[in-house]
Amino acid sequence: MKIFSIFKAALLTVFIPFLIGCEKEPLTELQVSAESELGKGKQVERPFKGRMVTSTILIGDEEAGWTEGDLLPAWFLGSGEGNATHIGKFNAYFSQYGIPVGVNEAQVVGAPVTMFFTDELSALFTPAEIALMAELEVSVVIYDKHGNSIWSARVPVTRNLILDDASRVEVYQELVIVGGTGRFAEASGSYILSGITEVSSSGPGKGEVQIEGVIVY
Repeated sequence: MKIFSIFKAALLTVFIPFLIGCEKEPLTELQVSAESELGKGKQVERPFKGRMVTSTILIGDEEAGWTEGDLLPAWFLGSGEGNATHIGKFNAYFSQYGIPVGVNEAQVVGAPVTMFFTDELSALFTPAEIALMAELEVSVVIYDKHGNSIWSARVPVTRNLILDDASRVEVYQELVIVGGTGRFAEASGSYILSGITEVSSSGPGKGEVQIEGVIVY
């Protein structure tokens, strides 16, 4: 009996640490699962609102039939500055392309900002980031002075437009957020730019637009 007791004690001495060691992994997995359920690192959808003053220039597409005095077909590009939720005071570059598709109707699509603002963007972003912008066909870049930026791609829209009057053009852009830099590196969401602008092939036209939508980051 004494030998059996000694053997039993020895067995327990070996088996108890084994049980303790086996319990550590399930507890760790449970803890990680609990943290995930609590939303650690989870992106949140937030209202995205603001306003921007713009400066827009028209570049006529002569190969597609544009002549002096026409509004379309042409690229509309420019810069802006404003203030918006989550990013605060910002500057922006944007570009788009429009073609006539009917009487006083135009189809407007996004044009990559990298087509026109390579030098300006090179002072703000790395070559890899600019290459990614081109790949994603980013048509609007909003950025602050702290390295944060929001990248957006335009959704094609066909709408009414007075094709012979560039003195006061209605702005309406539907945009999808496709990422950015800084705290917006993996941002998503969508928003609408709406307002009024002047456009001209002879010089920048002033405008003002509102931002209304959501951003997820």
